[in-house]
Amino acid sequence: MNGSSPHKAATPGSLRELAEVAIPLIFSAGSMMLMHFIDRIYLTWYDSSALAASTPAGMLNWTTMAVPIGTVAYVNSFISQYHGADRPDRISRSIWQAVYLGLIFYIAILPFAGLAWYLIPFFGHAPEVVRMERAYYLAMILTSLPMILKTALSAFYSGRGETGVILKVNLLMVSINVTLDPILIYGFGPVPELGIAGAGLATFVTMTVGVGAYVGLLSRQRERELFRFWKERTWDAELIRRMIRYGFPSGMQSLFDAGAFTLFLFMVGRLSQNALAATNLAFNLNTLVFIPMLGVGTAITVLVGRHIGEGRPDLASRTTWMAMIATGSIVLLFCGVYIVAPEHLLSPFRYYANPEEFAQVQPLVLKILKFVAIYSLFDVMLVVFGSAIRSAGDTRVSFLVNLCSGWFLMVLPVVIMESQGILTLSRCWYACTANIVVSGLIFLLRFQYGPWREMQVIEAELIPDSLESHDREDSPSVVVSDAIGSLLVDVAIVESPTEQ
Repeated sequence: MNGSSPHKAATPGSLRELAEVAIPLIFSAGSMMLMHFIDRIYLTWYDSSALAASTPAGMLNWTTMAVPIGTVAYVNSFISQYHGADRPDRISRSIWQAVYLGLIFYIAILPFAGLAWYLIPFFGHAPEVVRMERAYYLAMILTSLPMILKTALSAFYSGRGETGVILKVNLLMVSINVTLDPILIYGFGPVPELGIAGAGLATFVTMTVGVGAYVGLLSRQRERELFRFWKERTWDAELIRRMIRYGFPSGMQSLFDAGAFTLFLFMVGRLSQNALAATNLAFNLNTLVFIPMLGVGTAITVLVGRHIGEGRPDLASRTTWMAMIATGSIVLLFCGVYIVAPEHLLSPFRYYANPEEFAQVQPLVLKILKFVAIYSLFDVMLVVFGSAIRSAGDTRVSFLVNLCSGWFLMVLPVVIMESQGILTLSRCWYACTANIVVSGLIFLLRFQYGPWREMQVIEAELIPDSLESHDREDSPSVVVSDAIGSLLVDVAIVESPTEQ
């Protein structure tokens, strides 16, 4: 099922196993981050109003489409657990159910997307920013359909740990987007200047090409014969029911999380256009850490699901702690850059931007990056531990944590301060930081003491019983020390000149 491989398989629960799955996903996420990063650079050069409009409109689109995309994305947990249980037929069946579910949700959400388009002017942004927000939002609503399909189809490979395929498709998409961006934003030859709408159109074409690439891959002989991919497209009501049971809370979590940050951005925009542009830039710089971190989160989803499907929650716990230690160490280095040398990170944005406009935005960005440095390590906890428990099926508690923390620690204080006339940019970011810090700590506690080790999303009879004796209840200190020891041993093996 795993296919032939010229090298020895990685030891389950080892650093090598984590690296083989995570590194391509990190580069994949990084390539998509690069795509959005370049989008923002082109828009910064084009018009500061376009930069101010892009992130709120993009977040509003994500808010309206979070349920379909978030629900469909949860199919990774089904794929990884079926992969661990050695059921290739159920893998293909799950992909098809995710496609059907995504299409149904997309059609159901469209009326709300249209309503959101009409609500944009009520947030009080400048008329030119509102015009651009509407144009970009409309383009991104159209883009959401191929994005949903790509999310479902790509899970066939990401859920089984074939993450190199994901990287290759993403690199193809980035190359297309980078080529189309300047042509559609600025115009070239017969192509008219489309501005921010051009950036949205470039993303639509890019996502559509990604869907086409996965359809081509899934039409190969191995996928047709070994996994019976095109023969397993029958509607499966029971599998759909379980996907909704576990995936829908995950989609709702995405909705309320995105809704909280969208409202946060629009409230910041009420302070001033410079405050909004600075916040957009800070979030984009934060993606240098956060987007690759999401790659690690997806790897945790895959490996935790795989080991649960194998009946080995002990290995799932060990892998998660190893990911936390390794990722947290790297994030701390980035936090140092945010504090010590933030001007270098701003250089690409400054290059062609209006000097006077950028001079007003830069001091605000430098202030915000200090908040980003403070909450980043807790963001790692949120992503790593949250991904682990959700992969096992603990999605309802994850939803409640994000709902309560995002709305009661971030949105509500900002709304109250704005109504009292005491809202400032720093106070907005104090609230944002409190939200992430508290969420990260709660997910840490839920991972260590919650019931996820006894949970699964696939049929219980498919999970082997023979390995249950390997599971053990260790104290946090024992688990962490074991993970650190394993990580150090794995690093030593990798660096050994005799090990080929």
